[in-house]
Amino acid sequence: MIDKPEIVLASNSSRRREILEHLGLHPKIIVSDADESVDRQLPPDILTTELAERKLNAVKNRTSD
Repeated sequence: MIDKPEIVLASNSSRRREILEHLGLHPKIIVSDADESVDRQLPPDILTTELAERKLNAVKNRTSD
């Protein structure tokens, strides 16, 4: 039997949690305190990557692994 990896949602978004749960995933919620202010002139792929990295760095030391 393969263990499912722990999924961490670094957001308090109920919609994101709902989508993951609909897929059969049960994320651990760790709300990030990352600064989400960004340059809105950035391309969407750069903007979303920047925000994801900020959230990752804000919560990575607060997980069990």
